[in-house]
This record gives sequence, C-alpha cells and structure tokens, in this order.
Amino acid sequence: MKIVIFVHGFGVMKDARGMFTDIAGALTEQGYKCVLIDLNAKDNDGNILLSPFSKQVQILTTAYEDNKGNETHIIAHSQGCVVTALANLPNIKKTIFLAPPTDNNAEKTISYFKKNPLTSIDLDGTSRLARRDGTFTLVPKEYWKEREPLDIASTYQTYITTHKTVVVKAAQDELVSNEEFASIFNDVEVTEIETNHDFADSGRGKLIAFCKKILI
Repeated sequence: MKIVIFVHGFGVMKDARGMFTDIAGALTEQGYKCVLIDLNAKDNDGNILLSPFSKQVQILTTAYEDNKGNETHIIAHSQGCVVTALANLPNIKKTIFLAPPTDNNAEKTISYFKKNPLTSIDLDGTSRLARRDGTFTLVPKEYWKEREPLDIASTYQTYITTHKTVVVKAAQDELVSNEEFASIFNDVEVTEIETNHDFADSGRGKLIAFCKKILI
C-alpha cells in the first residue's frame, strides 16, 4: 500500500485551512492511504496547545511506525518541514516540502503575532498567540527553548542528502522568507507557485496538481 503522511505547520491542526484535506482527497482517489496527524492538541475552548519539537517528532515517528512496511511518502508544510527533517525517518520514498521556513528567527514569529493586541508573550511561562478566528495558540516555554538552538539550514541539508526531496516555494509568501532557498536547497528540485503561505485560492489547485504529478 502507498502511504502519504502529512505534517502540518506551526500552531495549527491537521485540517488547517483545508489544505491537507484537499490534497488528501485528490490522492485518496488515486489509491493512496493518507495519514493526517495532529502534532498539537486543543483545549475545551478551541485553543491550540502547541507541542515542543521533541513531542512533535515523537508523534510523527509513531505515525510512521504504525504504517511501517508500506511505501511511504511525506508532505510537510511550513514548520512541519523542520519537524520532518528532525525526525529523519528512514525509507521515505519521496518528501515534498511546502513553504519551508529557512531561518530560525523567533523574533520574526513573535512580531507577526504581536500585530494582534490580544497576543501576550511569556518566554518563561505560556505565551498566548491570538489567531484570526478568535482563538489562541498557547505556546509553552519548552517550545522556545527547543527552538532556540536549532540550525534549520543544516537540519534540512542533512535530510535532503539521504531523502529524495522536492520543495515548493510560495512566491507571495507572507510568513516565510524566500531569500535563502537557493543556498539551502541548491541540490533539490524547487518549484515556485504564485500563491500565499497557505496555497490558497488559485494556488490550491496548482499545488494539488503538483503533488499528484510527483507522487503518482
């Protein structure tokens, strides 16, 4: 059986903005088993409880082990690309990185969310990042501590030397800088789609077509 494991990005869940569910729907029609995993949790108010990197890697590894023995592919979006590279799972046939972050600038992340006055940052406790839907992403201090020493560029480069990887860059990405793509991903196929970070609107159909072309 052919398996695709989907690895979502920062502070969201597996069905965020319908991107993975849209791709999975198309691949399921082609006979793939699609495994969408939640790297975080939700509280009773709908707020997302962000997991530290170590726990996210553990969740991804468990999903892989549960499907071991199959032909396995990974589609990862945004920070999910970092989690995938950190997990460095063996025997992955193809990996697709969507809008991968190319630096580890936590201040940039914090500044983005601080545009909303309801956001509160506590690096020694729990930060509350306000989302557009009125809920919060709750970020524990362990997340920031695990993120701080990460060398994202070298983590990617270690992964792509042993995994067949293609990268999709969102040309109008409002969250991720595209400046370092050439130096980090110079040895892999990079495709650019005219869309935003979430591959919305017309970008969604182009993304689905691309994923089908790569995997089928």
